[in-house]
Amino acid sequence: MAEKSLEVKKDFESLVFSEEGRDFIGSVDTIKDVINFRFLEKIKVPSGAVPMWTLKNAEREEEVVKSFKGIIVGVQRTRAYWEKDLSEGGINQAPDCSSVDGVVGNIYGSCAKCVKSHFGENKEAPLCAEKLLLYVLLEGSMILPCVVQVPSTSIKEYQNYLMDVLKFGKALNMVTTEFSLVKVENKDKIAYCKIQFKKAENLSKEQIAFVKEYTNQVVDIIKLKAYNETIEPENEMPESLKKAIAEAKETIKEA
Repeated sequence: MAEKSLEVKKDFESLVFSEEGRDFIGSVDTIKDVINFRFLEKIKVPSGAVPMWTLKNAEREEEVVKSFKGIIVGVQRTRAYWEKDLSEGGINQAPDCSSVDGVVGNIYGSCAKCVKSHFGENKEAPLCAEKLLLYVLLEGSMILPCVVQVPSTSIKEYQNYLMDVLKFGKALNMVTTEFSLVKVENKDKIAYCKIQFKKAENLSKEQIAFVKEYTNQVVDIIKLKAYNETIEPENEMPESLKKAIAEAKETIKEA
């Protein structure tokens, strides 16, 4: 695996702002039926305590990076509840109740009124897991957005960042955002990673106008239709890590 940090450039470079990108927006009506949330690139916070992202480059090869930059062009708040806990394999099954907007569940109705969405008497985490999905237009040659999955442990950081941007009269789709990770510990001294959000620069008026058109024409088409499609086994390893482990085992055998 390659290890590098994608440097924050002065000007945000994206295929979307090119002539090819404009042609894509102009013809999106003819291909909107095949643009599907399921096929978007998903970026997850690593399950361990190593503050590094795993992304795929233009050649579809996995790279480990410290940070990356993009434009947040859409936000979706979701929830999911499993009757069985993680030790019973619940997380790998379809949720017993889920919400694609964080407002109404498909089984238990109003999320705000549901006791499963509330903290316990001793500040225990809600039984119904909350997750934000950020549709992010990355730098480079990707013309469709990726989906950055923000776990409940990083939602406060996102909210603080959103307010910081709003204070200066900007919306999230008017600036570029740098995404990095920081290692922290919970009350039980278990280490995990949180997302750090940082504004990189403001977009030009022309870019802002085009991003709004892009959001209306593309992002709104592919916004979540089924939360189940976001569910992945929590213990799933990146292919690059699986390959490295396999190679290490072969080396041990040959020694």
